[in-house]
Amino acid sequence: MRKRRALILGLTLLAVASAAALALSVVSRHSAQKPLAFRPPIVGAPPPRSFVLARQARDLAVALAVQPRRSTATLVATVLGPDGSGLSGLDATLRLKTATGARPSGAGRDCGPGCYEATLTGIAGRPTAATVELSGQHRNASVMFALPKAWPPPPAAKLVQRATAAYRRLRTLVIHERLASDPTHELTTVYRAAAPNRLHLTSSDDTQAIIIGNRRWDKTPGQPWRESPQSPVRSVVPFWVTTPVNSHLLGSDTVAGRAVWVVSFVTPQVPAWFTIWIDKRTDRTLELRMTAAAHFMHHRYGPFNAPLTVSPPG
Repeated sequence: MRKRRALILGLTLLAVASAAALALSVVSRHSAQKPLAFRPPIVGAPPPRSFVLARQARDLAVALAVQPRRSTATLVATVLGPDGSGLSGLDATLRLKTATGARPSGAGRDCGPGCYEATLTGIAGRPTAATVELSGQHRNASVMFALPKAWPPPPAAKLVQRATAAYRRLRTLVIHERLASDPTHELTTVYRAAAPNRLHLTSSDDTQAIIIGNRRWDKTPGQPWRESPQSPVRSVVPFWVTTPVNSHLLGSDTVAGRAVWVVSFVTPQVPAWFTIWIDKRTDRTLELRMTAAAHFMHHRYGPFNAPLTVSPPG
């Protein structure tokens, strides 16, 4: 339990501090299917002008990029195993469901590590859902994604830029996090952050951590606080860290009674896929879901700029 806690906390702090670059070479296998145009330069990179969605499938991260065209759509599924590598060698079927009831589908062609691609033709009517069906290597999963009502969904890069700027302007922030690595292992943590470099974490396994500048203190059950050096981190920083790509507006919703924009994007350098809920009035992010390898995270944010003090234990 302690090792798992350390691993999850380390991954979380890594997300706060910086995103780890993951550049993997693209490999291919012979296929009788006609080659398609897109081959990702790194695992998780989506085709240009596609919008992205992602979900947990037990211990797998399954992402889907959809590139709409006139009466066709290219679908690219990325499957990451718990170790972070692309899970290749699966049989993948990519399907769409449209408002007219049509269900075009195609076999996913290898496009790199854990990458499966198909172009579906003859699409009549607005697609309403997409499904990624996986089998092989003792893995079987069917992952369904609801598609946005606006087809194609409009770009949202400027909206994400505003949300990023609003996040970085905060003086204090409380984050309520649920973090899971699979269906049976999860941890909940409350972050109390005060800019620029003060952070107090309290987790459901009764551990705590305090970070102030270049020092940190850790507390485990039944043990005294332990002080150690710490590389300084920015305590109030968006969890997407690196510049997002393929940002698109999925629609509108409400969070805690507030009207929000729902936006998805990806940070391929990690890789990690995000959906965020942005307050239409303040540009503040009220909720976040992130899907990455063995790292399935949900955040609720607030209060914002409330009186908050992070001090050394004493």
